[in-house]
Amino acid sequence: MLTHKDTIGYSLGTGVVGFMVFFAVGSHLKSATLGMVALALFLLAIAVWFVRLNPKAVWYAGALLNLPTWIILIGFSDPVQPPDLRALVACVVAAYAGAFIGARLARSKPQPN
Repeated sequence: MLTHKDTIGYSLGTGVVGFMVFFAVGSHLKSATLGMVALALFLLAIAVWFVRLNPKAVWYAGALLNLPTWIILIGFSDPVQPPDLRALVACVVAAYAGAFIGARLARSKPQPN
């Protein structure tokens, strides 16, 4: 069981790792779209895992997982060609979907006798 401080720290750290996944997949396959798909799937899986360990994190885990990616992509983007916001919103939706799936799985865990 994770505490709120642990979940916040791990979410932000994993968000940075998620950006590395986006960059690695996107540059290896030479497609930013496939990099965003990989990032969305990564965030979905990580959000499920975090919220299963701390069900009360369902409301903030998705935002904290996405925060580093949004800061990096928007903060360091070219003003002439901004990042595709549809892909960033898809990552937020995937992270929150994972958080709600994780909360549902945490609630349905069999209780020890």
